[in-house]
Amino acid sequence: MKALKMQSFKIVFFEVLVLIIMAIVMLVFCLPSIKLLRDGPVDMDSLDYQSDLDGTYVTGTIYVVYDYYCDNMRGSRLLTREYIIDAGEEDFMGMRVAKMDMEPAEKLMGAYGDYLDNGGSREAVLAAQYEVKGTIRKMPADSQRLYSQYLSAAGVDFEQRKHFLPYYLDLNAVGFFPPVGVYAFLILAAACLLISLFKLVSVFSGRYQKEVKQYIANSPSPDRARERVEEFLRSTAHNYGLRCDQEFLCGQWGATTVFRETADVVWAYPQTIKHKKGLFTVWRSYHLMVGFVDGRLYTIDVKNERTASAQVEKLATLCPRAITGYAQELETMFHKDLKGFLNIRYNKVQPANQAQQTSQVQAPFNWNGYDS
Repeated sequence: MKALKMQSFKIVFFEVLVLIIMAIVMLVFCLPSIKLLRDGPVDMDSLDYQSDLDGTYVTGTIYVVYDYYCDNMRGSRLLTREYIIDAGEEDFMGMRVAKMDMEPAEKLMGAYGDYLDNGGSREAVLAAQYEVKGTIRKMPADSQRLYSQYLSAAGVDFEQRKHFLPYYLDLNAVGFFPPVGVYAFLILAAACLLISLFKLVSVFSGRYQKEVKQYIANSPSPDRARERVEEFLRSTAHNYGLRCDQEFLCGQWGATTVFRETADVVWAYPQTIKHKKGLFTVWRSYHLMVGFVDGRLYTIDVKNERTASAQVEKLATLCPRAITGYAQELETMFHKDLKGFLNIRYNKVQPANQAQQTSQVQAPFNWNGYDS
């Protein structure tokens, strides 16, 4: 049994390693945001805007939205818009707002425009002011270029430009992520760690060897059955994904151990699955498909197509009552008319031990004729 657990561990190890690496990467990416959430935002009115503010998580009131200088589009769809807002008492900076959050900014910008140009009321501007949270970040090069072009078009001279800071407030962002993104990363990282822990516990608890345990527990003499199973595992070579002899059949489907009595095999055929991305085959997986007298069809992983075919030939020798090879009619009958499937061959051909005792020789099987 230890050998089977180790085999499952080897298969699970890579999956566990990938899950742990994914969890670590997600935690590393969102760690700065977690720290910002833990420390809480800084009041925008208390900032020294002449210092380096890149990455500062802030909260405050947007008193005025003067105009916008940049739209980020994807095709004809607007994603974000960058506005000009106050940065303290004398300076200005940008504010990057996602389309879904633009309505308050547009309302405040409209109220302020009406107040300046159309005799709108100051009360309307005050009523449109609103509270925000976000992270101040240095403008990327494309935003700075559009920012500069806007200032040139507006007639802002060189002396005045020192008051237009190269930062924008990334609205509702905690670091580089929105709060929901930070929590999502944390949940995903926790899920990866829990799944990896579950897989390791499953390996060392023998959960992947459930069928072996059930076989032993359901035997009239569990101690004797355990000895037979252990002897089978010790003496039978693991041949390209499969152990089998006249008594038992044992293989792997992923980390799960398939374990049954060989005498119960009624059908075996090779299977190749093409895994595609679009029109292209990225990789192929090879399997030995084995059906049993109780109607269960198992998938056993094998190395390649040649190995799968060789294993089918081996089972044909060990299981003379089994049908080998695939046909759609066989699959339909196996799943919908198991009794009819068994009557094709399994119920007509004597077991191998009986055939040897009576020295009877069976004629070659032709499933198309449903007779032998």
